Amino acid sequence: MFRLKRLEMAEWACDHCGDSKSKLNVHHRYYIAGRHPWEYPRQSTLVLCDTCHWLEHESDLRKPDDCFCLWEYAATIWMQKDIDEKREQIGSTKDVR
Repeated sequence: MFRLKRLEMAEWACDHCGDSKSKLNVHHRYYIAGRHPWEYPRQSTLVLCDTCHWLEHESDLRKPDDCFCLWEYAATIWMQKDIDEKREQIGSTKDVR
């Protein structure tokens, strides 16, 4: 129910790039132990397409000298194509956020 309400509030479009055709995610900016995903204020969440959601998490990636999760590395490779396509769609080499 929370997800549906949040998507409706965002008018079924990504808060960063406005994409309304891709899968949308409700991204939590932070988590509090013991709290359910729907127990957060609206302003603590973002509606993001898959590409912008990945970019949001990319900014949180550990530095290479830290323990780098294999999943994060695989996601980096897998999502690069989508990022390049989105940049091409908007005609920019800048960050798509």
